[in-house]
Amino acid sequence: MSFTGLENLGAMPKPLSKSSKPDLKRLKLNLSKTKKWKSGHLKLKVKIEDNYDIIKPLGAGTYASVSLATDLTNEKKVAIKISRKENSCEKLASEYKILSELDHECIIKPIRFINNEMKNEAFLVLEYFEGTDIKEFVQKNGPLSNDGCKRVIQQLSSCVSYLHSKGIAHRDIKPENVLIDEELNIKLIDFNISKKMKSGSDDGECKFRSIFYTQISSPLYAAPEIKERCLYTESVDIWGIGIIMFTCFYGCPTSKSDSGKALNQISLSDIIESESSVCKEAQVLLLKLLCKDPQLRLSAEEILADDFLN
Repeated sequence: MSFTGLENLGAMPKPLSKSSKPDLKRLKLNLSKTKKWKSGHLKLKVKIEDNYDIIKPLGAGTYASVSLATDLTNEKKVAIKISRKENSCEKLASEYKILSELDHECIIKPIRFINNEMKNEAFLVLEYFEGTDIKEFVQKNGPLSNDGCKRVIQQLSSCVSYLHSKGIAHRDIKPENVLIDEELNIKLIDFNISKKMKSGSDDGECKFRSIFYTQISSPLYAAPEIKERCLYTESVDIWGIGIIMFTCFYGCPTSKSDSGKALNQISLSDIIESESSVCKEAQVLLLKLLCKDPQLRLSAEEILADDFLN
């Protein structure tokens, strides 16, 4: 399976050209490159600081494009996020700083950050995970079983519990930002809008105590408080876990189809309660995660202790 999760970083840019080959100037890789023919096609090979050979592009988003590459020091595959806009160098630097403070088996690991201020370009080198994102996985293989969903949600909840204990909110947990392999191991990626939490409440009884102002996240998957342009807390990550669990059981919207409209126009609780193939324990947990009142959502620790997962 190919590494396809990191390409979903935002809106796709305008087509690079009529061909499928990347425009090297547009990628701002003014670096040494060689060309060679293989199987009748032109293969582009780009070097980054003589340490990494770009194999092929994987995708592009608002702030960065992503390529598969080979680390020439050990011949291992890596994923490289390449800055695309003036402020994207700063965002990649912020993402590297956050990832460098984390150490969890379900979080993508950073390897190196390269910043060329003279050329206003930056590269974030990440571990390569042999898998795809959950959206594509479910579209290809169909909904997960109860046991499969349990495995995914246990890993993701453990990951979010770890993040929150470190004072970090991911803020963009969605099917495209969770990678999964054939054994149902997962990796949480794309920390470019993640933030350190700032306390917004002195009430010790509130399980979610941070406060954020910036309106972010993907509109299709955003928590209600973000859609309503309200202040919000790290509980948006819990909503994200609910969206992942919903996707594992019911599938993922692909466009303006009925399933796509469902996440925006129809109550998620109606869908959950009307689907008899999903066990009752799973339905109850889903309703707790996708609760419209942020303070009534379960914490990551409470999810891990829930009946469905145990």
